[in-house]
Amino acid sequence: FDIARQYFAHLPLPETKILVDIYREHQPNIRMCEDAARYFNQFHWIPSAIITDGPLVSQQKKVAALGLDKLISGSSIIYTAQTGYPKPNQDAFRRIERIFECFPEQCLYVADNPMKDFQAPYQRGWFTYRIRRPQSLHYAEATPSYVTTESETFPKFF
Repeated sequence: FDIARQYFAHLPLPETKILVDIYREHQPNIRMCEDAARYFNQFHWIPSAIITDGPLVSQQKKVAALGLDKLISGSSIIYTAQTGYPKPNQDAFRRIERIFECFPEQCLYVADNPMKDFQAPYQRGWFTYRIRRPQSLHYAEATPSYVTTESETFPKFF
């Protein structure tokens, strides 16, 4: 926001902190990508979870806007802002293993940010799957060697 304020210095903008608060608390107008929606429709019987990083209110609004709170049990949605252990800490991944009573090698982690998403699940023994869409924020970032699979689409199981 500081850079945007410089670019739009000729406009009477509020302080950066106020702009950040507006951004974090706005109601997102987003929808799930078709391949992800197809996964949840076809494979709703597969236990799924979310581990989401970032400010709590904005993450909760994103989850609700995408309808994920209706597809995934509340106890399986982990907001790292509530735990005090942001990614790449392994705490959230351990919690998922306990919730589903499974071993790490039975888990698949799907994400997009190579800087923080994949280190912890890989260290725990999870399979890691990077979605690398050309229009995504992290597309230009290199994929770490510990990412098991990479694709432009959500995993296709059958």
